[in-house]
Amino acid sequence: MNYPDSNDLYQGKFTDGDPLTGLPASQDSAEQMNAVYDELINLIREGDVVENVSALSQLALSVKNQIRGTSVMTTTGDANDIQLTSPAGKQTVQALKDYDKIYFRVNLSNSQSNVTLTIDGLAPIALSNVVGANQLLQGALVTVTYLDGRFWLTEQINPKTGNDVNDIGKLIVDTTNHTATGEIVLDGSTLSRTEHPIYWAKVQTISNLIDQAQKDADQKTYAGYYGTGDGETTFTIPTLGGEFIRGYDNGRGVDAGRSVGSFQSSMTSIPDGVIIRVGSFGNDDGAYDSNGISNTRNVNDQSPAPWGNSSTKYYETRPRNITYFFKTRL
Repeated sequence: MNYPDSNDLYQGKFTDGDPLTGLPASQDSAEQMNAVYDELINLIREGDVVENVSALSQLALSVKNQIRGTSVMTTTGDANDIQLTSPAGKQTVQALKDYDKIYFRVNLSNSQSNVTLTIDGLAPIALSNVVGANQLLQGALVTVTYLDGRFWLTEQINPKTGNDVNDIGKLIVDTTNHTATGEIVLDGSTLSRTEHPIYWAKVQTISNLIDQAQKDADQKTYAGYYGTGDGETTFTIPTLGGEFIRGYDNGRGVDAGRSVGSFQSSMTSIPDGVIIRVGSFGNDDGAYDSNGISNTRNVNDQSPAPWGNSSTKYYETRPRNITYFFKTRL
């Protein structure tokens, strides 16, 4: 919208004219007036308001409706039947159109897939894709988008840190030794369930959460597990410092029989002709005779490896490596 290209405008704007100087008053043409009204009507409709010639507050109502889209709604109801109400002083939702966005805070993690949202007394509307790893998590700030008669979960963030919920608990390898705000090193720390409700809500859905007493009893074996903390107000995170991480087999059969987070001790593949450890050298108890050739099995061997003629000692297999921080986001 702009001023019309008209010869009766004075310096590009409308004027009442000046009889003393002979400046004529501007004339509003049909084209000019239609442009103004079309622009205003489009703005009114954008806010889901039907234009009415006798109503004098429609423009304000339309603007309020459009601003409403950035307001966080009040959440009540239960985990699977969520009731949303516009904040006090904000225009209530009268209707929804495709790509409308609604923002609210999750009071309770959903326990089933058929979740509905009821907004300002409108009929309940189904919320799609809220199962498994995409579950609504208590404490998260959620964005849902209306499309094709349903709501779709499009974003969940931690309002305290700004982190996407999908990144909470993910393993992050950092090439710096800095821990930014909203991050934590995976060092077995004890966290408050109240301070970190989203993290705790997510941990309760995973398979590698165990009783804290079990974790404390064997910290090496259960280093990759979360613990229940004191059972009421805290929980503990995994301890990954100094460990190599291996991809979960997931039915492939290469590393079968293991669960997520499980520990595996080191193992050495011994080639033929190698003995692990020699108790003595050059006698009947040793692995070698006077010519350096093995003739008996050493009673101190750590595993039933084949005999051989090497006295190298092997205790673990370790590839070349570089050490970095293992951490996650809160």
